Amino acid sequence: MEAVLVRKTNGPAVLQVRRAGRGWKEIPAGSGKVLRVPLPALPGKGPYSYRFAWKGGATKWHSLRPLPGPGAGKLSFAAYGDSRSNPKVHEALAALMKARRPDLVVNTGDLVGRGSIWDQWERSYLRPLGPLAGSVPIFTVMGNHERESPSYFALCTRSGKKRAWWSADVGPVHFIGLDSNVSLEPGSPQRKWLEADLARAAESPAWKILLLHHPFFTACPGREPAAKVRALLPLLEARGVSLVLEGHDHHYMRTYPVVLGISGKRTPGVVCVTTGGGGASLYPARPAPFAAKTVKVWHYLWIEADPGRLSAKVIDWKGKEIDSWVMDRKKGISGLRYWVGSEKVVRAGRAALDRVGPLLLGPGFPRVLRFVPLFPGTLGSLPEMALSLRTGREQRGLWALSGGGRAVAGKPWPWKILCPPPGRIPAGCPWPRLVLDFHLAGFAGNERLLGPLPLWRRPGPRRAGGRGLAPVPLVDRWGRALSPGMLQVSRREGTLLVRFQSVFGERKRSKPRSARLSQGARRSLAERLALHLCGPGGKRLQSFQVTRGYRRFHTGWEKKGLSPGKGWKVQVLPGLKGRGWGARWEISLRERGLPSPAAGLLFQVSHLLPFQDFFASSGPLKSDHSPWPASMEPLSFPKAQQP
Repeated sequence: MEAVLVRKTNGPAVLQVRRAGRGWKEIPAGSGKVLRVPLPALPGKGPYSYRFAWKGGATKWHSLRPLPGPGAGKLSFAAYGDSRSNPKVHEALAALMKARRPDLVVNTGDLVGRGSIWDQWERSYLRPLGPLAGSVPIFTVMGNHERESPSYFALCTRSGKKRAWWSADVGPVHFIGLDSNVSLEPGSPQRKWLEADLARAAESPAWKILLLHHPFFTACPGREPAAKVRALLPLLEARGVSLVLEGHDHHYMRTYPVVLGISGKRTPGVVCVTTGGGGASLYPARPAPFAAKTVKVWHYLWIEADPGRLSAKVIDWKGKEIDSWVMDRKKGISGLRYWVGSEKVVRAGRAALDRVGPLLLGPGFPRVLRFVPLFPGTLGSLPEMALSLRTGREQRGLWALSGGGRAVAGKPWPWKILCPPPGRIPAGCPWPRLVLDFHLAGFAGNERLLGPLPLWRRPGPRRAGGRGLAPVPLVDRWGRALSPGMLQVSRREGTLLVRFQSVFGERKRSKPRSARLSQGARRSLAERLALHLCGPGGKRLQSFQVTRGYRRFHTGWEKKGLSPGKGWKVQVLPGLKGRGWGARWEISLRERGLPSPAAGLLFQVSHLLPFQDFFASSGPLKSDHSPWPASMEPLSFPKAQQP
């Protein structure tokens, strides 16, 4: 343990330690405004207290308990993360944790909003946490908002000024803290250190608990887990890591025990807990196949560990218990498990669905669709699986499935979908959906949606073109009508002009303004407005989008290699009647290598709000994992504008 002091003076200071109320040790603390002094070994139980003193001043005395040594029988600790941005909530959580008298507290990162601003460290970290941190050790890991800042290394790091990863043996627990902002690839310094640390701890009977900021699994709409973090799962399972505590997503989420294989032998698995409710603005938490519990709430975890058992309670910032679970050292958490390989199976199914279409409902529509997923050979043996087609009541009996058989990794799994004549499909019905069913007893997430069939309709007599705005119906990903938008499509000397305004999303009342080009816009989590262009038969061509970031608008691209801004520009528009927002695109068909509208150019507009899990477009989307549309409309112009 170290004692840390932040003060306004610079003179030399000493750290005074008392035992049983009497002076025990006095250690030089150096000079400066931030002092860090390693505490001496604290024999026995004390009681101990300490303070910093300097010429003309001193802090008050703080009580101190020795940490349980390696192999000690019991440990009680609190865990939370993402405590930035809201000192009131952070202070309330710190008071609740202090009342329980933990042996230590761990924080999973994002202690402040911006690590380079010292005022934020005082406002969001030091002041709310001071009453707790004065008497309880705080272990932290680096979050993305700390940004490898010098202030983090001055106040928080446990391993010097050059790295932010560490390990510690406290009682019956071996803690491992990682910096998920830097490389975790095989051969990197942090990965080599992690492998060596886990190898040293492999024979220890202690619980192995990993702390890092970025999550292995995310239940937040629009987010994806970091690939470099996910790649650690085989190593963690092989080395007996039982629990991962992570942050980044501002809510609470606990996974089922995660296993890599589906053999009949039951293994404890790895439980991943997202505890990002320390004060930052909360994110939605949707149900997910891997999630045993998701709650959008400010909270902390209270964990008690002994050599054979680990029990946890989740307490919200007002003191209410919202979840609890118990983990056995050999058996893990009882109940369902989650097979992480199922995600690769679902991705392969969705990729096969992408290859089916989009298809035009009309004359010449195929009566049989071929759906042929190919599963990675690295998955080994696959479980029993079946495919089903879900339709609305009006469509029952119109669609049929055949084929399939036993799925084998590395080999095609062919299915045939028998379709009714287009005229028999009722108008306005939700698109039929493909659902994959795993027959895995004792596992969660056995029913997985692949997406709707990629069908689209030719519009009626309505024409999108001319000077005025025409209404365009917006539908969700299943083809259900939501609300109208306004659309104008025209052409001027080889330039395609598209204006679209929606009533969804944040209000935009400002004047039209140009969007700033940004290469990071495609993966932004903010809401997006997109224009998609396809060729004859629905062949994917190009996509142009505007992303509303936290402080500004960005533009981006949908396909690698397309230069944003080359041959196109965009303006952000106010919404309709004070609601929503819109965009006006100018696209040079020649510079972008796009065909003319007369050659069969199709378009679709979509408005995506990932954090609300909301997708609206001028036709149903192909699948919920990708914004690429399955329903597009032909571009149409007045005769005078035809090429």
